[in-house]
Amino acid sequence: MTTTAMRLQKLAFEEAVEAQFDGAYDGSRRVGLERELIAYRHSPDITEPVPVADLRKALAGVTDVGFEPGGQVELHPGPSETAAAAVAVLRERERAARAALAAVGIHLAAVGLDPWRSPERLGLQLTDHRYRAMDRHFDKIGPAGRRFMRQTAGLQVCVDLRPGVEGVVQWRAANLISPVLAALFANSRVCGGRRLNTDGGRTAVCLATDPARMAYGRLGRSPGLVGEYLRFATTAPPLSERLADVDAHLTTLFPAVRPRGRYLEVRALDSVPGSDLGPAVALTTALLAVPGAADEIVSALDGIDVPGLWALAAGPGIRHPILNGLAAGLVRIAQAAAADLPSGYLPPDQDGLARVAERAGLRSVRP
Repeated sequence: MTTTAMRLQKLAFEEAVEAQFDGAYDGSRRVGLERELIAYRHSPDITEPVPVADLRKALAGVTDVGFEPGGQVELHPGPSETAAAAVAVLRERERAARAALAAVGIHLAAVGLDPWRSPERLGLQLTDHRYRAMDRHFDKIGPAGRRFMRQTAGLQVCVDLRPGVEGVVQWRAANLISPVLAALFANSRVCGGRRLNTDGGRTAVCLATDPARMAYGRLGRSPGLVGEYLRFATTAPPLSERLADVDAHLTTLFPAVRPRGRYLEVRALDSVPGSDLGPAVALTTALLAVPGAADEIVSALDGIDVPGLWALAAGPGIRHPILNGLAAGLVRIAQAAAADLPSGYLPPDQDGLARVAERAGLRSVRP
């Protein structure tokens, strides 16, 4: 590559990364959700993969549906004006998807890792160039990449990004809280028919897949967010010549929090049971939708060993006193922030923040 071409590529990367942090200038607090679920049949053999072709056919009448490389079903309704509405819309899509699949003997499991099938048993069900290139790249690093692509299922919570300095603080807060959220809602205790020693199995897979593409614990550490993310993006090698284009390359990065222009995509959470969906969304959005909450998070956690928190989330999880104490603190911050949100913005208490402390066994937390 010539010197001129290298300069042009560097400029293209800088412009593209800066655009990822544009923010929403209309003052909105919209929330979008994406939920991945594991498809299975009870008979004749629960370990038999469900072909994506069968899923497409059964779900042809359900909107906002996609698929992941191992045949995971993805539900991705558009953004809503409130967190409560986002949860309601996602639940409606899930009910429709479950009903359509049940009619042909297919069911959906809300778990972070496929409990029954190995990556080899599942195979690579989506075979376009992007996924084949990812599969080849991850195989060079180790077995975790295949698990990441084929066995994992997550809940992504997308919250509008504030512009300017407030957005910088919001980005840093999102990265600081992500390992605590991952531990608090960990739901990956069985994988490939084997009981794991942790509920954080999906988090462990993410940590082992490709540190250059995931960067867990390395982002959100500096107020210079564009430069920090640019270094991350340019350090990760392109998966192929066809994916060397700047915009395509950015889609092959999988950090715990991904900037998406006008919003942040929090990717740290496992796919949770339906009863935990409202609490997980309520806690995440309350912490990130109120500027004062993000300020308090950064003030309290700045300088903490975030890579160490990720290691705990992948191991002992919320039972560890450090993560348990941080979770209790975040619940208190979220409960205070809820008072600054419009009435009805969050899911109701019985399906939201009031259930989070009970979910984690944080009995010392009170509204």
